Amino acid sequence: MRIRRARFSPAGILLFLILLLALALRLHGLGFGLPALYDPDEPLFVVSALKLLRDQTLNPGWFGHPGTTTIYALAIIDMLVFAAGSLTGRLADTHAFATAIYTDPSIVVLPGRLFIALCGVGCVWLTFLIGRRLFGDRAGLLAALLLAVDPLHVQWSQVIRTDIQATLFMLACALASIGVARHGRLGDYLWAGLWVGLGTATKWPAATIIACLVGAALLRMRSDPANARQAAGRLAIGLAASLAALLIVSPYILIDHQTVLANLGREARPQHLGATGGGLLFNLGWYVAGPMREAIGIAGLALAAIGIGVAARRPVALATIIPAFLVFLLAISGESLIWARWILPLLPFLSLFAAVAIVAVADRLAPGLGRRGAVAVQLLLAAALALPMLAAARAEAAERINDTRTQAAAWARAHIPRSDRIVLEHLAFDMLGDGWSFLFPGGDVGCIDGNKVLAGQVRYADVERWRNGRSILDLGTIDPARIAACWGDYAIISHLDRYQREPDRYRAELATYRRFLDGGTTVAMFRPAPGRSGGPEVRIVRLGPLAGPVGDAPKR
Repeated sequence: MRIRRARFSPAGILLFLILLLALALRLHGLGFGLPALYDPDEPLFVVSALKLLRDQTLNPGWFGHPGTTTIYALAIIDMLVFAAGSLTGRLADTHAFATAIYTDPSIVVLPGRLFIALCGVGCVWLTFLIGRRLFGDRAGLLAALLLAVDPLHVQWSQVIRTDIQATLFMLACALASIGVARHGRLGDYLWAGLWVGLGTATKWPAATIIACLVGAALLRMRSDPANARQAAGRLAIGLAASLAALLIVSPYILIDHQTVLANLGREARPQHLGATGGGLLFNLGWYVAGPMREAIGIAGLALAAIGIGVAARRPVALATIIPAFLVFLLAISGESLIWARWILPLLPFLSLFAAVAIVAVADRLAPGLGRRGAVAVQLLLAAALALPMLAAARAEAAERINDTRTQAAAWARAHIPRSDRIVLEHLAFDMLGDGWSFLFPGGDVGCIDGNKVLAGQVRYADVERWRNGRSILDLGTIDPARIAACWGDYAIISHLDRYQREPDRYRAELATYRRFLDGGTTVAMFRPAPGRSGGPEVRIVRLGPLAGPVGDAPKR
């Protein structure tokens, strides 16, 4: 019997290496900050997943993104972590599991981040598949490479949020929609609808990817008029499948609709510290000149613009990925807030358009330069884009690993007596076992016992009630009449610099900070340094006496 040797195509080998690079970049520094949690929303998803297990319910209780698929995935991961702990004898019961998590959140946060990182690698793979089906192997491989090293995509592939997972579902819908445009099979419509539903259950704006499915169906109707009615019927089935998938995966969107409306109301706030937009045109310009330029570079943006023009000559691309790209960009630009991470679903398409332009330039030069010369041009252009992105991704990873809040914690251990009380503005789980007592800003109630918060004895629902519609909880947003409840020996301030960048908009918050810090002494300052350390500007203040008769301050 003759055994055939496995054959690997050059494209397959290159794709494997690109995926390996993507994985390595996303795993490097994956545990940054831990056990402290620096991202303000990461604890929300972790706590929501644990709540499902604790209360033995399928209702996430929060639908702001809506985030259902992310929360469910985290709950499954938590169950696997608990099962592993039980089998090894490290966790006796669920109570021990909860205690272990609040002692060191890393045991569930790190596996959750790993899941998001794998979703990020999945995005790279799907980008290759879309590029190959529309423009060939070269464009697919180049697009995958550019996304693999994209610093913004790498950054958010290391945080438990919904953006990367939503992007994965959106790319899967785009791939299925290409099948709709080319073959019109019922299965393609169903798969596209399924991915739309799953994407929407992950993050509401992902619903815009339905433009891919609709555009593909319209192309089928125009290119095959004899079967236009069949295409219309299958489109209706695909749209119904998207709605069914959404409600099957996240039925509590209907069952608990009052919570959905309340969460959406809070998410639709008109302003947010450091993220308030300025209208459609302003926001559009900000996204292009800001996060898009930083993600792919000025040359990358120029090539992507050329690539859109080249891609528009292909009917399938014109009907699917180009409308999806433009609809999503306009959708996020029309919001009141602006966030760099909101462009994550656009990055695969930007990478693809830039890759298409590189291939087109190489092909145009091929007759004069010859095949080898054209390949050399293609490699040079790809390197010119990818190498700075890779360097930026590496530098930003170093910044995340060496965060200013980590530096502040190290300074505190060396200089602040363990008998003192510290006011904190971030979830410093890494400081919990060092003997200090902590205070956290709690909005309407002033400040709350930080040790109870870090030990999991304060429910997230209580925190939401204290927020009372505030976008953030810090010393600037506490009730000024309850400032005395925040008095301690030291304060580690990590939000003040953001308010100082917008003094006209946040005068009241800055006044609260001034009142709180008046008479205190800044004993340490930690500022981010590009390529070396990241995070906010953090100052450690030895607090002075309380200024003014505002209630009873805690005894010092």
